Amino acid sequence: MSRMELELQTDSFVLDGPLATGGPAMKMAAKRYRPGCSCERGFTLLLAHGSGFHKELWEPTLNALFRLQNHDPSSHVIREVWAFDWQAHGDSAILNADELKHREEAITLADWAMAIVTFLKTPHVSGHRLIAIGHSAGSSTFMYTTKLLEPGVVPYLGIILVEPPLIDKETFYAHLERQKKALRIARKAVSARRDVWPSREDAFQWFSKRFPWNTWDARVLQLFCSFGLRPASDDSAPGAVVTKCAKSEEAKNYDDVEHTFEATEQIEKVCHDIPIHVVFGEILDLTHVFSVPTSSPYLTHALCPPHRPSYGQASMIDKSKGRDVASVVRIPGAGHMIVQQKPEELASVLINILHGLRARVSKL
Repeated sequence: MSRMELELQTDSFVLDGPLATGGPAMKMAAKRYRPGCSCERGFTLLLAHGSGFHKELWEPTLNALFRLQNHDPSSHVIREVWAFDWQAHGDSAILNADELKHREEAITLADWAMAIVTFLKTPHVSGHRLIAIGHSAGSSTFMYTTKLLEPGVVPYLGIILVEPPLIDKETFYAHLERQKKALRIARKAVSARRDVWPSREDAFQWFSKRFPWNTWDARVLQLFCSFGLRPASDDSAPGAVVTKCAKSEEAKNYDDVEHTFEATEQIEKVCHDIPIHVVFGEILDLTHVFSVPTSSPYLTHALCPPHRPSYGQASMIDKSKGRDVASVVRIPGAGHMIVQQKPEELASVLINILHGLRARVSKL
């Protein structure tokens, strides 16, 4: 069986959810993935993407996960998977197009967290054994969900943070000038980037020749061109496509630092009850200014020095501040965009973590 032939039952959903920061409720697009043989005692994985991305980019990792599971009947640790689109990203951006036109404020990670918390209370996952897995801004969002849930009733049996851009307020302000300068550059870079192409094929060819997209797994890049772009609705030529996540919406995320601080503080509040596993890329290719909730691929080439400072990573796993995470793994050959660059390697790390979580749950 090739790595592309694994069959998963895929269903699409449109979910409702209020915004934590106020304003009309918005829709959240989601997909549920089920293997042909599902184990009801297995885990239900919840997936959240990074800023500028969308839910389908997880699919190569999911295929690898289920393939690893199928190789060993005793390894059936996954029941099903739910992947979500942030309200201004992916299919959610299309569903919320009218609301977004009339909203000046950012759709924050707190807003996305509120939508996910609303989903957690639905029959869709009632009685399920939930594992939250977030990449970049998605990891910040899952940590923020623990702030919105009632104390003592957080439903996760484990949380896996993939390249989390978390940083505490003390550390952020200790490096304030560097942070402020990089934020200004980031906003400018997002606003100036290209976001329209004559066709999806033209977009794929354009990305394939440019950093950082030319470092991505080819399957992920194809998914980005298939699901991260939409037909242009302006005066562009017929067949033209534009990113589903408007660059104006993405740029707004750079001001959402307070919610990132709050998400970081949640680590010490829940880590003694819920195991939190952290997965970093071994390549330090993203300045920790992106502790704001974003993982935009459009910024790395312009902004990143050969090595990013470790102060952000260190702050979020600082045991002296009560942040005692269950494990820290670094994936060789991967940078911040692990999901895009190394889906197979990420799947291997995730399946090992899931096996450990299953063993822990069986002892409870």
